[in-house]
Amino acid sequence: MPQSPWATRTVRPVLIAGDALPGTASWRAGIVGTAAALCATLDPVTHPAAGTVATLLARGDPAAAGLLAESLAAPLAVDLCAVAVRGGRRSEVAQQLIPLGGWRLPDPEAVAVAADTELIFLSPPVGSTHVRAIVHDTGCAAGLSAELPLDGAAEALRQAHAAARFARPGVATCYADTADPLLRRLLTTAEAGDLARQVAAGLVTEQDGKALLADAATWLRHHGRWDPAADELGVHRETLRRRMHRVARLTGLELDSADGRLALSVAVGVLMRPGAWPS
Repeated sequence: MPQSPWATRTVRPVLIAGDALPGTASWRAGIVGTAAALCATLDPVTHPAAGTVATLLARGDPAAAGLLAESLAAPLAVDLCAVAVRGGRRSEVAQQLIPLGGWRLPDPEAVAVAADTELIFLSPPVGSTHVRAIVHDTGCAAGLSAELPLDGAAEALRQAHAAARFARPGVATCYADTADPLLRRLLTTAEAGDLARQVAAGLVTEQDGKALLADAATWLRHHGRWDPAADELGVHRETLRRRMHRVARLTGLELDSADGRLALSVAVGVLMRPGAWPS
């Protein structure tokens, strides 16, 4: 008698949550209770849903993240900070931080961060001292965000990633100690706004002008390297080249020069903020 194909499959517990479950109230309560009990018997450190908690935080849904964390018997704190780790032993840093209450983001590329970076949310009581010691021992470079409320998780990731770019191997750098906060304040000045509008004057008149500037932001983030920028955008490198040629033509900038890229970076920093694109 042939063996059923289901006999060779691994059965994994799944938590189903929502408000559209069928059946009577007692039946629905039984499903949720059983699923929660299954989650409670598993280690929240290794449970696959732990990555979902981090993903929900990164996507700006702290309420759902909090409910899921509670079902794993690991409730979230009121505030959090983020850590971005780069280097060959970055996974070791993540594995040491997770048992201290860390929530590792399983897919950094989902938040426009390179795959060679580990992103972990931490409760502030863990403190920078633990992170610095672990990073020092592994020789990795790390960035630490400020302590922010749960609904500021996306900003915490941005700060951590920015700080990691300034960090040296074996050092964990706090966002407040980098030049990034000052640069962001400079982008709010009237002079920066005037420069950005002058640079983007030709883009604003194009129907796809904002999309072109977004492509330029990706290209700048990859330091003008065509292949990684095109890969992130999901287009062929020649397609990106044509778009950047349009950006150069419409802005009048020489994008092979440092001054041209600086002016374009100012335009990106000013006009890609929510609500800043000229109507």
